[in-house]
Amino acid sequence: MKYSTRKFVLAFVAAAMMGMPCIAQDESHSVWKRLPDMAVPRWEAGSIVFENKLYVFGGYKMPTKACKRVDVFHPKDNSWRKLADLPSAISHMNPVLDGRTVWIAGGFKDGYKGYAISEVWRYDIDKNTYTAGPSLPEPRASGGFAIVGCKLHYTGGMYHHDSKQIDRPLVDIYDPETDSWSRGEDLPTGHTHAEAGTFVHDKRIWFLGGMAQVGEKRWIDNKITVLTSEGKWKHAGELPQPLSAAAAGILDGKLYLAGGSPNGATPQPGMWVRIA
Repeated sequence: MKYSTRKFVLAFVAAAMMGMPCIAQDESHSVWKRLPDMAVPRWEAGSIVFENKLYVFGGYKMPTKACKRVDVFHPKDNSWRKLADLPSAISHMNPVLDGRTVWIAGGFKDGYKGYAISEVWRYDIDKNTYTAGPSLPEPRASGGFAIVGCKLHYTGGMYHHDSKQIDRPLVDIYDPETDSWSRGEDLPTGHTHAEAGTFVHDKRIWFLGGMAQVGEKRWIDNKITVLTSEGKWKHAGELPQPLSAAAAGILDGKLYLAGGSPNGATPQPGMWVRIA
């Protein structure tokens, strides 16, 4: 496979930045400790943190094919527990936590390189069940997904994969009151691979880096982009270097950035911080 966001690993990094105790730490707070392996190795999975537990949805397993597997990690006893399978085998999605519900939208389905889908699913954490939600207006994978107020925003995303990849600037907004999607203002460029760098702070969506595209030109992005209260996308700064698929979050007024790839193929371990 040409490219991997290593989203599962970055979810641990992002959770740690936000103060969630997902990884058992050495007393020095700087030494990694090996924990029990997942039952099924996989990557390009989606993840959320809820009540100090890490939920991992789908992703690729070997041979490179999307799977339905869902597991939850309990840091109190360092154990994994299998949950109900996803209704579809999906990778490249970005789950969003809404109360005690997890929303999952889009992604790549089945074998590598798979195909983008418009499926939307709601996972009930308490019941361990899924119900179908209103499909995305257009199939996409690897887009940003965030909730502002009560509305879900799916930003960017791509068709195809790798050599045939087409990054889209579309923004779709789901309103639960009308149970329908509407178009938001397009992103400044086609955009993808910023799932772990997409988050909400102060009721605004932020996304950092990723892959961008205008026409036939594609590049690794170095921009910080924010959705203003007027619903407009604003350039809010630059990263220390162009990075795709980095993890990011704001904690105590500081913007943290970790991991990612400067070339879409090789991950880097660096971490940075600046005033938000």
